[in-house]
Amino acid sequence: MKRGYEIVKEISDKDCRALSPEFFDEFMPGGKYHIFVELVMKYHDELEFCFRGNNEPSEAVCIYYNNHLVYKIEANGNITINFDHARYSDYEKYWTLINHKYGFNKMADEVPTIKVTKKKEKGKISYYTSVGYITSKYNDEIKNNVENIYVNCIRKMLIDSFDMISENCRTDKFRAHENRRKPYRGKLPQSGRKKPYWIEKIRQQQIFSRMKFQKDGYFFYDMEFSQKSKDDSDEYKEALSNEPDMMAIHFNEEGVPDRFAFVEVKSTESAYNNKKSGMVNHLQKMKGYRKDSLKDRLREAALILFQYDKLGIYNIEVNREKLLDLADNRHENLFVFTDEAVEEFHKDKSEDIREFKDNDVKITDVDIHIPGCKELEFWSLLADQ
Repeated sequence: MKRGYEIVKEISDKDCRALSPEFFDEFMPGGKYHIFVELVMKYHDELEFCFRGNNEPSEAVCIYYNNHLVYKIEANGNITINFDHARYSDYEKYWTLINHKYGFNKMADEVPTIKVTKKKEKGKISYYTSVGYITSKYNDEIKNNVENIYVNCIRKMLIDSFDMISENCRTDKFRAHENRRKPYRGKLPQSGRKKPYWIEKIRQQQIFSRMKFQKDGYFFYDMEFSQKSKDDSDEYKEALSNEPDMMAIHFNEEGVPDRFAFVEVKSTESAYNNKKSGMVNHLQKMKGYRKDSLKDRLREAALILFQYDKLGIYNIEVNREKLLDLADNRHENLFVFTDEAVEEFHKDKSEDIREFKDNDVKITDVDIHIPGCKELEFWSLLADQ
């Protein structure tokens, strides 16, 4: 967007994920958080940098690996890591490295405290274990070890978490530890199936990373969208509860933005058929998105794309005015099916899906390669159909 002007987030930009000028400057060269931009650019094939300017109580940036948190950096100086990723690893070693060798929090206990939560659902008792998120104020040791903490700890923890094959990585070591303690002895099975949705998380980031077309294709610019309600009507809240996986702008053959899209990814049989968050549920909610919010979404898109360009994370060519003109056009709902979900979609005979197939458009010219993914289909439905 190097066009002789700047687009800047203003106070009037409510519920906008772009960053305020003051916080954004901290990520520019010379800013105290620029080290995180350098990390993402160095490991660009596995990390994504997403703006969370509407995070409360303090705006933030989140860095993801397989759509799982690596770092959350907040304007109030908090840096957060999800230590639950360590449950399939030698978690005590990583706890010591992160906090005591690399200085994330030298005041932390020698070993993490594992929390056990007991829940009773439909007469069945279940136990959940976690250490949770660990947060520290940004300091010189964190700054000097941002890459060490990622490469030597967080990445290894996440690789173990996503490893569905190695026997050692199938044992939940949080649960194994607590299972030896008297209150829970024998009550916490410590090995078994990992959550099947993890393949969906992998696919989401793989697709997000590759869909960066600025001519005759889609540019995916944000993940894990969630909009705050502007009114209290049940209808509006229901539409906003949809929370699609990603947002995108489509560019035509001349490189002009012509469509805005909410994107939903389905990869597994269970995710496709889930009653609360499955295909039919998302389809119904996506249709209910309020058009009066589109101008906010498109201004947000313009701000995010400008900030990506200015940071050097992506080279963005489109200009602001053409993006904002999209507010007068129809937006679309883009469904991406991968792996098991492709077959589930094609054999689905429900009324909602029959109607969807009658009105949608199958997109056949998406040229991306997803490692390990044999089935991949894109289907688009204009929002007012």
